[in-house]
Amino acid sequence: MDKKSILVADYDPSSLKFLTTCFVSAEYRVLQALNGNQTLELAKQLPNLIVLNTMLPDINGFEVCKRLKSNRETSKIPIVFIPEPHGDDVIAKCFEMGGDDYLCKPFREAAILSRVRIRMNLKNREGRVDHYRQIVEKAADIIYCADRKGRLNYVNPFAERLLGFSREEIIGKSYLEFIRPDFAVKVKQFHLHQIKEKVEKIYTEFPVMTKSRKHLWLAQQAQLLIQDGEIVGFQAIARDISQTRRMEKDLRNIANELEITNRQLIQANDHASEMAAKAEFANMAQNELLADLSREINTSVDTMGRIISQLSDTVLSDTQRQYVETIRSSGEQLRNLIRDMVGEVPK
Repeated sequence: MDKKSILVADYDPSSLKFLTTCFVSAEYRVLQALNGNQTLELAKQLPNLIVLNTMLPDINGFEVCKRLKSNRETSKIPIVFIPEPHGDDVIAKCFEMGGDDYLCKPFREAAILSRVRIRMNLKNREGRVDHYRQIVEKAADIIYCADRKGRLNYVNPFAERLLGFSREEIIGKSYLEFIRPDFAVKVKQFHLHQIKEKVEKIYTEFPVMTKSRKHLWLAQQAQLLIQDGEIVGFQAIARDISQTRRMEKDLRNIANELEITNRQLIQANDHASEMAAKAEFANMAQNELLADLSREINTSVDTMGRIISQLSDTVLSDTQRQYVETIRSSGEQLRNLIRDMVGEVPK
């Protein structure tokens, strides 16, 4: 791991040597500057901390600090002043100009290293806080905090963009004011239950109203904020699930339509089966009717055949015989016609 670096800026060579030896012994990398211009130049290397004497030649320490704090790249570097001449008014000005701490002469090595380590740790913590703050500020979800009574005390930029309200229009308002009225009571009871039962995290879905009166559905996980055993508020992360809700609604509509269509198909199938059964019954009845008709015709034709046979044994004129033959031929034709229509019918 690279050593942390400290820029020491002091016009006094003896002080510069003492501080350098002190920091090197603590395994810091040391940069040295004897005046303001050197300090500004070496600060471009972005040391982890700067020890700065107020009485630097060419550009004094106060002006150097002012320039460093106004520069985006160097503004976060902690500055520990060496106030000269020592006095309350000089120390006060060190902090007014943006200093983070100060060291007084005569130096004591243990005190110097202790203060430097504290500033280094604070810088690391601030760096982590800045990192997490950037994550929250750039998040594509709503992130907000509220006190115990539900008054909003923080919202991230995405919440402002999604809802259409400015930060000033949100902060201090109850979170319930942004929930669709028909759901507000339900959500309030939900969070009251969370507080009463001290449920650390709880999930819920509800619709909110944007400034343009548009409805959006949010899926939210709310976490209680507890200090010394007391609930002081809650923080929440909410995601816009409006599109998912619309898709679910469309799928439900499609499912309902399919169910209706399925019922209609079942009814149509039942109706078709009923019609087929009726048709089969009608066909059977028709076949029975034809069979009965066929038997009666066959019986009549047989009777005529016997009569014709008897007539054939009697004396008939040619005209009479011609009539008999015509009757016999017609009877056979009728019998063949019935056979073609219904087939052979049992007698």
